[in-house]
Amino acid sequence: ALCGYGYRNWLSAAWLGALLVVGGLAFDANRGDFVPVRETAVARQAYLDAGSLPVGYPRFNPWVYAFDTALPIVNFGQKDNWAPTAGRHGWGLELYRLVHTALGWLLTTIFVAGVSGLIRRD
Repeated sequence: ALCGYGYRNWLSAAWLGALLVVGGLAFDANRGDFVPVRETAVARQAYLDAGSLPVGYPRFNPWVYAFDTALPIVNFGQKDNWAPTAGRHGWGLELYRLVHTALGWLLTTIFVAGVSGLIRRD
């Protein structure tokens, strides 16, 4: 159903594209619930209190974060530098991020398997 037995690989690519759009929108709508994770506790607390990042720390980009968390091989550095907090929605955003990552890995694997010929009707 996700790739038409390898004959319609565009289906898995379309599902992956839809996942990335939904993820980008979800992360963008909740951008205030993301905090830096690589700096010291003092710098993190300063960010939480004042909203100012340490010098040279990469800015949060929800669209790049959606790609970074969903695609297994690519690393844009967003998931290494930012993580959701409990924030307004409790742990719902963290749960969504985990589901987003799992679906991204699944759809990418199905796409690659379909393109390589591992999935076929035989």
